[in-house]
Amino acid sequence: MITTLESAVFEHCDFRDAKFDGVTLRSARFEHCDLRGVEGLVVDDNVLRGTLMSPKATDAWSQMRRTYTGANMVFILLASVIFFCPGSRKAVSGLASIAWRRVSRCWWT
Repeated sequence: MITTLESAVFEHCDFRDAKFDGVTLRSARFEHCDLRGVEGLVVDDNVLRGTLMSPKATDAWSQMRRTYTGANMVFILLASVIFFCPGSRKAVSGLASIAWRRVSRCWWT
């Protein structure tokens, strides 16, 4: 049984309902493959281009993708704007006042 695949290239392959338990993939490329229903696949450090995956896949990458997109993305953007807005306003106004002092100093001399 093959347990490690390094730099493997899979193009237009059908892996539907395959089991990748115990298989280590490093720098593998999946291009235009069907990975729906695959179990045990870890997509870390691999290229997935044009690949179909299950919308409810349980791998860590798919869970993270679902967590930070969609409706949650709106909340994350809103929280980021609220958090960074006061500091950025102070920074911009500070830079503007420094620039104004330099311009006015050069202008009047």
